[in-house]
Amino acid sequence: MKRIDAFISRTNLDDMRAALHRVGVDSLILRDAHSVGRTPPRKEVYRGSAYLQEATEQVEVTAFIEDFSLNPALAAIEGSVHESEIFVSSVERRAGH
Repeated sequence: MKRIDAFISRTNLDDMRAALHRVGVDSLILRDAHSVGRTPPRKEVYRGSAYLQEATEQVEVTAFIEDFSLNPALAAIEGSVHESEIFVSSVERRAGH
């Protein structure tokens, strides 16, 4: 069994979910995430005060899939988002749970 962790922009979430659904991956875990350092800081204004926004809001998407579904799932993710960080790891299923 494999675990895929993808860090994507919130705007790409619906496209990625649809692409994964087409290849049979329906169960996803979503978490809010923030990345720092990939993009230059940008100026934001909140209630009249200007500040530099250094963190980029992202979504961490985790899916647990069977080994034979890995390549189609990775192709679906890569084809549906413009920029992402994808990590794949092997996991073992605990017997009886």
